[in-house]
Amino acid sequence: MDTGDGHTVLLRGTVDRVDAWRDGNDTYIRVVDYKTGAKKFVSSDIAIGVNVQLLLYLFSLLHCPPGPFRTSLTGSPSGKLKPAGALYLSAQPGASRSDLLLNPEDAQQLVQKNILRSGILTDDERVLRAMEPDLSGTFLPIKYVKKDDRYSGTVTADELAALETTMRQSIARIGRQMCEGGAQAQPQRIHTNDPCAFCRMKPLCRTRPAPVDVDGEQSEAKEES
Repeated sequence: MDTGDGHTVLLRGTVDRVDAWRDGNDTYIRVVDYKTGAKKFVSSDIAIGVNVQLLLYLFSLLHCPPGPFRTSLTGSPSGKLKPAGALYLSAQPGASRSDLLLNPEDAQQLVQKNILRSGILTDDERVLRAMEPDLSGTFLPIKYVKKDDRYSGTVTADELAALETTMRQSIARIGRQMCEGGAQAQPQRIHTNDPCAFCRMKPLCRTRPAPVDVDGEQSEAKEES
């Protein structure tokens, strides 16, 4: 990505999973990133350059150059790539509790209900039904909102294009700051997340005081599983 000041940002990553649905000459792409903990996609994070991973994966695939890999997705050199969505999914079920003695079927439903599903999806109902025919929200993080006459968690093509523009601007800004030597210790508190909570560099950056145990020795915070 061009930073606008003569530099280029090169990013490399590995997508956990890519799903493709071919509809005529169009191939709709969905990327999935598996998480062992809680992770929620919030579109407003993109403007500050946080949690851009899902969109980076999606747009990188959509803009991949002609060649064997692109053809493997589209099925033909002339095929077009279009966005279906990008999701975080649980790699393992979260903790589930019930005050009732459940039979195996009800217990399985409870566990499935607590599986993380978060992300962004196209508002094209045909594509949504290709991913989940009854649109019940079992596999997709969507819910029909009658007053808006649309499904929550979906975006229009224009809204997705605007997110791509915002993402590119954020990455370019961060790239320019890096090229200018900007490396200040300025951790951001995003939502309720404290980036310093489990960082071992607190004694060096001194942005937050390191925790002190009863003997006066600095101790490390232990990350919850």
